Parts: sequence; C-alpha cells; structure tokens
Amino acid sequence: MTDVAKLQAAYDALVVKFLAPLMSGDVAELGRPVAPGALDYFAQTRSTSAEAESRIFDQLHRLGSEIAPLETVPWPSRDLVGLAMVLHDLLFLTDPSLDRLFARGAREVVLDWIDRLLDLIQPPDTRGEALSRHAMLTAFFATQRRDTVVRNWAYTYRFFGRPVPGNVTALPRLRFVREEHNVIDVLPLFAKLDELAGLGLSPRLRDAVARSPVTELAMPARFAPLRFGIAGLRVLADPALRGGIARQIAASGEWQSASALGAALFAPEMLSATPSLLAPALQLLFEIHVTSTLDARVETRIPSALDPHALRYAAVLPAWLEDSLAIDEIRALDDGDRAVLQRRAEQLRRAIPRAQIDEVAALVTRARTILHAPQSGTMAAARAARVASGSR
Repeated sequence: MTDVAKLQAAYDALVVKFLAPLMSGDVAELGRPVAPGALDYFAQTRSTSAEAESRIFDQLHRLGSEIAPLETVPWPSRDLVGLAMVLHDLLFLTDPSLDRLFARGAREVVLDWIDRLLDLIQPPDTRGEALSRHAMLTAFFATQRRDTVVRNWAYTYRFFGRPVPGNVTALPRLRFVREEHNVIDVLPLFAKLDELAGLGLSPRLRDAVARSPVTELAMPARFAPLRFGIAGLRVLADPALRGGIARQIAASGEWQSASALGAALFAPEMLSATPSLLAPALQLLFEIHVTSTLDARVETRIPSALDPHALRYAAVLPAWLEDSLAIDEIRALDDGDRAVLQRRAEQLRRAIPRAQIDEVAALVTRARTILHAPQSGTMAAARAARVASGSR
C-alpha cells in the first residue's frame, strides 16, 4: 500500500468509523492514533463514503443552528479536521490496553501529537466555523463508554468500550454466564484516568475547548476559569451568536455560571481593556439577565449566599439600568417586560452591596460609547433570544 493510500485509509477510518457515528449519537470506533503530519493530506481530501461526509455536515449544521442561524458549515476545513483528530486521539488514550508495560511509551507519543495538533488549530474567523466547532464538541461531550464484565462458572472477562464476542456469552444457562454493564460519560472518564494515571486528558480537552470560543462562552461553569479572550470577544461582537450564548447560559441556570462570568469580567486584562473589547462582555452578561428574567414563568429568587464574583455578575443589571443612556436600550421592550426588568433590577439592588454595583457601573461608563451605539444590537439580540426560546 502506498503512502497516499495509507493516508486515505486513515482519513476514511476517522470520518466513517469515528466522526460520523459520533456526530449522530451512534457507536463510534477508534482506530490507530492520528499523527499531526496527516493533517495536510486530511484537509484536502474527501472520504470515499459520501454518506458519512453528508451525515457529518448535517449534524454540524443542526447542532450549530441551536445557537444561531447558520447558512452552511465549512466541513471539511483544516481546523475542523484537526479538532476531530484531537478528540479521536484523546479517546484512544482511554484504552486500558495501553497500561501494558511495552505500550506505555505510546501514550507519551500520542500526547505529544495532541499538543502539536492543538497548536495548529487557528481561531475561527466565521460564524460557520465557530458554530461547527461547538457542534463537534457538543456531540463529543455526549459520548459514553460502555464497559462490560462477563462471568461464567470458570472465568471473568472484561471488555472496556468494546463489544462482547458471541463465544464469550454462548450457552448462558449451561455455563452460568452473567453480564454486568457500566456506562461512564467522557468527562468523568477523563477525570478518573487523570487521577489514576496522570494522563492530562482533562487539561488537553480544556485546551481543545479554548479553540472553540462559542463552547467556552456557553459553558462557563463547566470549563472555568473563563477568560474573555480576543477570539471570544470577536464571537460576542456578533449579536446573533451573543444572543444564542446568552440563551444557552440562561437555560442551564444563570446562577450556576454567575461566579465564572463575574470573575471573567473582572480579570486583569478586562480591567484595562478598550471599550470595544469590554462592551461585548458586558452585553453578554446583560443579555443573560434579560433572558433569564423575562423568560422566567415565575419570580426567580436570588440565592442567599453569593461569592464576590457572582455578586459582580448580579450587579450588571442594576448598574446597566442606572446608566443615563440605558433608558434608550430598554425602550425596545414592551411596557410589561420593561416593568419586570426594572423590578428584577430593584430586587438585585437590595441584595447586593453598593460597592459591587459601583464597581460594575464604572465598567459600564467606560464602555458606554460602544454599548449604546445604534449598531450594538443588545436589545435586538435579547428579543431574538426570547423568540428562539419560545417566550411571548
């Protein structure tokens, strides 16, 4: 087999056996780990299975569209294929057979490949690229490994993430065959293996998430500490993306993410950020407040004990509405919604030390020229988030 044929076979294995079923929620198969040197070829080729390529495209589009409207997705792009290679190789390292004495060295090689692949993935520069990465990671987070223990009258067999051969369970009554199954999600699996073997899977997955700013922003509590980096702020400058991210955070419970959001807003780099960089971060937090408040079917209570970072998140709504130009921002809402928002701000004002509100108000004042510009789209994005979530 020629080198080109070997590369094509490796790409087909990645796409057909791993990524297409992963994206569709089916059983994915792991092949040999994929080295960074294959990326140049992978980025230019196509699978021999058009059906697998189509499944990936459709699922990337479907999952990405849950955040914001999406015309098309750039599959297969160099960076998306690189991310798929990283996720495949991370899962490969969960194979218990690598615990064998002569296989342990392979782990270090594959970990180095993962690090090199991560370095090759560039920040997304289009909405389609940003949402496609988020879609791929969303499917990955839903991955589970099914482990099976089979016992009979004489032996015990263990199959980690592998199907049980038929001969092992044959003649179940005669051989007293018993099966035990255990299903573990991918994130706890990585954490467990990191604790037992020090593999560093979770930190590398966190590095992969950092290459997907939509994922990082939409799941701040899961992947703390959150940082409003340049790539993330570029994403937040898109009102549709910002509104979709706000909706995701609100749907999972704003207070679960409040501490991570407040800490990110007051990170050292944000305290010295220009108004054009500070404004999108403030807009996100404001829109989370708006979406959480107006979509609530009943009056939501503020947790009795909030840490200082969560208090900073809580202070965004009252600080925003105290700004002299904020009245123009909320005029886009109807009278009922505006009243609900004002009541919520007053509720927060009574629960938060004045120092926290003043602290956030200083940021709002600094970002004022951007926040209240006609093109900011803040309330438009908030209204879009409400429509998308089905509120009236």
